[in-house]
Amino acid sequence: MTNPVLTRTFDDNNKAGWASPTADAWQSDGTTPPPDGYVTSGRQFSIEGVAWKLFGLLALALVTGSMAWQYADPQTVTNRNGDVISSSVNGAIWLPIIVCSLVAFGLAMVAVFKPQAAKFIAPIYALVQGVVLGGISAVFEASYPGIVFQAVLGTIGVAVTCAVLYGTGIIRVTEGFMRVVMVATFGVMITYGINFMLSLFGGPDFGFVNNGGAIGIVVSLVVIVIASMNLIADFHFITVRANMGISKDYEWSSALGLLVTLVWLYLEILRLLSKIRN
Repeated sequence: MTNPVLTRTFDDNNKAGWASPTADAWQSDGTTPPPDGYVTSGRQFSIEGVAWKLFGLLALALVTGSMAWQYADPQTVTNRNGDVISSSVNGAIWLPIIVCSLVAFGLAMVAVFKPQAAKFIAPIYALVQGVVLGGISAVFEASYPGIVFQAVLGTIGVAVTCAVLYGTGIIRVTEGFMRVVMVATFGVMITYGINFMLSLFGGPDFGFVNNGGAIGIVVSLVVIVIASMNLIADFHFITVRANMGISKDYEWSSALGLLVTLVWLYLEILRLLSKIRN
């Protein structure tokens, strides 16, 4: 269960099919025209193109995230030792967070089944997800001053480390690696889903998911490792796409897939830091 926005790619009969990229991608023999979704012109999919589009999406998320932060208006009172005495946020921020979370999820699902539409979906997703990140970040910042800056640095550090490990070949994406990522990610999704449903209906949730303490910290560390493995898998799929000669339009779905993983990674690091400081 790796990032579906990226794993959903081309086959010869259905260019939005579930086929994984392989070495069987179309190669020109000088006589056979390319199948739909492949190009032979200069407008080919490139890693640089994905990077620029990702930066643009992050900029859009930053704009709406800043607006949500201002609306949440986090307030913190500390003593001389820096200990938090009291904190508060605008409670009305939770409605935009919940609504935008649902909208962002819906947009991501549409991009999975319609990757060609990612050029329109990705900017909207970034704007909507920015509201979620800005609001949640403000809530955490009110209780743990400085935690957002630490989480941002942590996310950048992990992302750069993953890129270096993959780019240098220290970590190779094999079938075994992908199996581990799929099983682990599916396990996290099931655990988080059940925990959310239990808490939504007032039942006892999984304390180790949200609570601090040694077990909670270890769980967060494990989830961060799984998110990092997903990021490495994303780099692999993007690299394979760059070697397939597919249309440049699909850079949008790749940039969106990276953004989805980075958002997950940031939120998990934010949770880990809050557990440590709690």
